[in-house]
Amino acid sequence: MLQSNQKKIIILPSYRSIILDLSSTTTVFDLFQCIQQWLQFEGSFKQWTCYSVSRQKWLNISEEIGNYQDETIYIKIRHDLESQIQKVETWNLKTIIILPLNHHLNVEVQSTTTLFELFEFIQQHLKQFQTKKIDLKEVLNNGLAILFQGKNG
Repeated sequence: MLQSNQKKIIILPSYRSIILDLSSTTTVFDLFQCIQQWLQFEGSFKQWTCYSVSRQKWLNISEEIGNYQDETIYIKIRHDLESQIQKVETWNLKTIIILPLNHHLNVEVQSTTTLFELFEFIQQHLKQFQTKKIDLKEVLNNGLAILFQGKNG
């Protein structure tokens, strides 16, 4: 059970969660600024939405969070923005298997490596490693899965 000023914030689509101590007069804009600092990301507020579970409604940027018991607030970030800030867990050397190509790749990534950087690396590698013609657009349209093997270091 949360204390009266504590709010559970869930960031979508990644389902990251944080419990924040917020006053009832905190606005959605203030909450977005707090989350920006937590995620270390600079993005437009036009690309974020805020949903109050207690009130069962979308909140606008100037609305106050209010004082609702056991409040859960969903913050939805546009998917491509979320992928830019999402960090890969701490890894050492990993084997990446790219399906449906069944292509294996060993790569060393750091805890600060973003998914965007990882996908750029994979894309560059695939461009250099074409023993047969691969239509990357067709592969992406039909679904691409990337599996990681190895132990966290």
